[in-house]
Amino acid sequence: MTTCCDDCGSFTYEEVRLAGRGVLLFASHTTAPASHPRFVGLAPYVLSHVLLDEGIATQGVLTGVDPTPDAMEDLYERRDVLVELDVLRTADLPVIAFRIR
Repeated sequence: MTTCCDDCGSFTYEEVRLAGRGVLLFASHTTAPASHPRFVGLAPYVLSHVLLDEGIATQGVLTGVDPTPDAMEDLYERRDVLVELDVLRTADLPVIAFRIR
């Protein structure tokens, strides 16, 4: 994947270490089959949209929340849900995930 700067369009970047903490912006659950065989062990799951403390928005699997309508309703009723990085592993790659703090 190739990304560029939202402000100037440059493809030059510098690596920055992030704290891995943020606030949950939105979450949705999937009941669809895994999109790739490597994700079979993860599906179904809750997908999270997170604003990191550094101001960067990202996505990842939300662990510790069941991908059910009732669990999602409980999650929506909470405000300012704080999350932290929780990397999951498949057979061949790490998967960005977050857990509720």
